[in-house]
Amino acid sequence: AMAAAGMEIGSHSRSHCRLTQVNSETLEDEVSGSKAELTDILGQPVESFAYPYSVHNECVVAAVRKAGYRAAFTTRAGWVPRDGDPLRMPRISILAPDGRSIFACKIAFADNNISWTRLTRYYLSKFWGG
Repeated sequence: AMAAAGMEIGSHSRSHCRLTQVNSETLEDEVSGSKAELTDILGQPVESFAYPYSVHNECVVAAVRKAGYRAAFTTRAGWVPRDGDPLRMPRISILAPDGRSIFACKIAFADNNISWTRLTRYYLSKFWGG
């Protein structure tokens, strides 16, 4: 229903294993197999991937590239660099309990840490030019 409504559905591997700790055959199955299975279920292409536990290395990124994903995401927060690798994208976690103000702060700061302490330090540094 979500895919039919226009939401992109991405892959996260078949079994949520630590992809850096499996052999090459299992790695390919986890990455390519999950893409193929989701494509069959959804009836539309699956083009994005999120690394389980955000754990990845050159072999894992190569497997994601070989599988044909256009983008892959880590759990590192931040802005997407203009010349960044589309298979190592940062992301911000938006959670169900996040209200509008929390959502706005996460987007404005490109960070998951939007505690009052951090926001206060930020605004004080802008006010006093530090």
